Amino acid sequence: MNGEDESGSGEPSSHTANSGGQPYNEIRRAALQRRRAAQPGETPALMRQLYQFWSEMLLRDFNSNVYTEFRELAMQDVSQEVPSRYGLRQLLDFYEKLLLDSEGQKPWPQGRAIPGIFQLHFQEALAYDRSLTVRNDVAV
Repeated sequence: MNGEDESGSGEPSSHTANSGGQPYNEIRRAALQRRRAAQPGETPALMRQLYQFWSEMLLRDFNSNVYTEFRELAMQDVSQEVPSRYGLRQLLDFYEKLLLDSEGQKPWPQGRAIPGIFQLHFQEALAYDRSLTVRNDVAV
């Protein structure tokens, strides 16, 4: 299951990103616009909704393009001078369910080893989270 639509655009095959039934592309476009306009350290509500959607959707219907965007945006948010941790928290939640939940569905064949890239990305995200915690503790 690659999670991409038949056009190959990389759009999730689950076409709605909210319970209101709005198409994924509309939600994504609006969320990214609000993200660009947000104050430093702020994660707009629509972007929080998109991060949460990605965290859950990728476990059910993995899509490498969506995963890459999710990871890149979350890491960008946390790398800013005034970091926003919401995306990182959703990314860490995704990794924990993907790598540590033995009951959960995996985007690779059953019985196959966990792809090392996920473990590497998880460790990188944990390091960012820890560095932010240390920075916050020092600032207090």
